[in-house]
Amino acid sequence: MPVVPTRTFAGWLRRLDGPRFAAFVADLHATRGVGATVRDDGTVALDDGRVLATVSGRRRLRTPRVAADADAVVAATVSPRLARLAARRDLAVVDASDLRDLALYGIDRSETERLFAEYFDASPVVAAPEPTDSAASRLARVGDTSAASVAAVVLVGLVVAALLGPFGPGVAPADDDAARAGSGPVVVGASDPASDGSEDELFPPGIGATGVVDAETLAAAHADSVAGRSYRLIVHESGTRGWNDRVWRGVWQQAEVENPRHFRYTVTGYVESAAENDSARGVQNGTAESAGDTDGDGDELVQYTAYADGELVYVRTELRNESFYRYPVYTDENGHGLFERRAARNVERYLDAPETTVTREPRDLYPFHVVATGTPPSLPDAENVSDYRAEATVGTDGFVSLLIVSYDRTRGNETRTVTYRLEYATMDRVNVSRPTWYDRAVGETESPSTRSSETSNESADEAGTATETAAETTTPATATETPAT
Repeated sequence: MPVVPTRTFAGWLRRLDGPRFAAFVADLHATRGVGATVRDDGTVALDDGRVLATVSGRRRLRTPRVAADADAVVAATVSPRLARLAARRDLAVVDASDLRDLALYGIDRSETERLFAEYFDASPVVAAPEPTDSAASRLARVGDTSAASVAAVVLVGLVVAALLGPFGPGVAPADDDAARAGSGPVVVGASDPASDGSEDELFPPGIGATGVVDAETLAAAHADSVAGRSYRLIVHESGTRGWNDRVWRGVWQQAEVENPRHFRYTVTGYVESAAENDSARGVQNGTAESAGDTDGDGDELVQYTAYADGELVYVRTELRNESFYRYPVYTDENGHGLFERRAARNVERYLDAPETTVTREPRDLYPFHVVATGTPPSLPDAENVSDYRAEATVGTDGFVSLLIVSYDRTRGNETRTVTYRLEYATMDRVNVSRPTWYDRAVGETESPSTRSSETSNESADEAGTATETAAETTTPATATETPAT
């Protein structure tokens, strides 16, 4: 029987939480005669002086920190963000394929079987699928390539040895070709009862054969896939709460992001009139909300633009009386900017539904189409939500290029339809220039010390709340959390 394919082994690794994954890495080295200790921060310190930073597949929204004294990163899934971090710090990267080869061919056979049983409850060898006639003929045609296969295994072994040390006796290599997926569209709605879940490796992080298996992991992958790239993001929504806890009648938002610290953001929309919103928190003089511009139904116009110059975000209200304020640009320790974080939160919120399915079309640029139904538990007033449906287009790395959400919400005797649409219209071709009002904004906000209290309040009540359109309920926001989609 063939040894476990790389895809299957990687899926097993991703199921290990952080401590369990670190323990596996330490145990794997211990079986090779190298003492290993798992430190409190999850790194594995080897007796030969090397330090391995372990990154499990159960990632959070933030990419885990890598210890300052690390020599290599050992990851179940190497995200683009993690790869860039390793490159900047000149760290070796050991992925699931490397760990598989070391576990299969770098230790004694009995230790291989023990490790697989203890950590994966599985065997290092798996049953091969029954070949079809065409598959059998293909296997027959490659019968003369055994020397090349052995050479490939030896080459992989040399690479892993350079990172992790010399090999010992292990399981003989075998051809994994039979486990590889074929071409053509794949539609999956339920798990195969005989499946062990290894097919999840064919899907983006957080998505498996049954649909979305971990919305938080998918959200983390989306944030990582966008971080550091330029893009134009467009959001349309209605029925959600955003402006001072008031409901958007309809709002259009566009974020042009050159990098997380340099962007331009435009918001134009109407919020329902205060009389219709029992939870309205009052109108403050001097804000865009207090300008009094309304439509025929009495709803109030909200319109403003924000520009980040690398250090500060300048916000310009655009109604009757132009006014400005500013606050510092904020990126988290992983380089995720405001729009990456907020988009990721929406991915998690809207796709964490009771029922999800996935359709895969390998020929598409973003080949996975996810449909979510049922009511996500994270929605406010979830008990009053009905007819929920969310659709997302997802790339192999977890990038959600399009997210469309629609549902009904009932309050009292009234039922309203809530809609949300997020779309990345342009990727990697966005340059942001200074707006014509930039010099005026700098001049009017030159003395932040005299405006510190005012700016904090405005950014929490106005910019933070108004642009918290990614969420349906507004939580108090700090100046560093605004603006956002």
